[in-house]
Order: sequence, then C-alpha cells, then structure tokens
Amino acid sequence: MPEAAMHFSAVTDFPGVQAQPSLSPDGRSVAFVSNRDGHYNIYFALVNGGTLVQITNDPNLKSHPVWSPDGTMIAYARLNDSGIWDVWNVPALGGAPRRLILNAADPAWSPDSRSLAYENMADYALWICGASGENARRVEGTAEREWIDAEPRFSPD
Repeated sequence: MPEAAMHFSAVTDFPGVQAQPSLSPDGRSVAFVSNRDGHYNIYFALVNGGTLVQITNDPNLKSHPVWSPDGTMIAYARLNDSGIWDVWNVPALGGAPRRLILNAADPAWSPDSRSLAYENMADYALWICGASGENARRVEGTAEREWIDAEPRFSPD
C-alpha cells in the first residue's frame, strides 16, 4: 500500500515566537504560546486559516497549553510573580483563566477530561488531581533530587 502524501501549511505568519503547539481534539484548531503582543500568551488558530484568538492576556510567561479531550478547556503552566510555575486553565473559546494547582507544570488531561496529571515542582514527582485541582495525590516519583519526572501523558485508555 503506498504511503499517503503529507501536506503542510502555515498556521501563523507573524514575527516572533510561536511554540508548543497543541492540536484540538477535533483537529480543527491549534493552541500555542506566542510573544506577538510582547508577552508570552496563549493563542489559538484554525488549522485551515481564519481569525487568530488570544486566550490569555497578562505579562506572565505561559507554557505547554493542552486541550481537554472534550475540547472545552485549555490547561497550561504560568510563571507566577514569585518565579514559580502554577497550572491554570481557561475556556477554549476565551474567558477568565483560573489557577488550579500551585507549584506545578506540564499539565496533561485524562481521556475523560476529569483529571489532570502534572509535574509537582516541589518534589519533582508526577501527581494527579481532579479537573478543578481537587484531591491531588502523588503517582510516581523518585526521592533522588537529580531525577525529575516531567511531561506526563495519559494513555488513550
């Protein structure tokens, strides 16, 4: 069977940094971090072109946006004023961002959108909590400070 041809197209065409893309569950949009406004904020754009939407609007550095599997929320890490990462979420179509987890980074949604896995920045272990940040518990980690458990991802099942 012959391999399907791959096609590429630019989603953005403005100067500056556009990084850490996250494809929406339906494959029609991509969320990413950009400094096009002078600060690193979260944006999303339709893959096939259209209006760029700015999701966050504050001077704090953002990192690793990730869509919830139901497509309604975007979780991300945000560097707070004390220089510590926290996990936040925001409605995918825009709205008020909400801090979920203190001292955490690299959020990942469970397939049912009910849980988040993340790196706990205090002990460098992987933790899991409810979608609103409740009932946090450690899942994996090492007592050795030279090892860091980071960038968790759920399996599809």
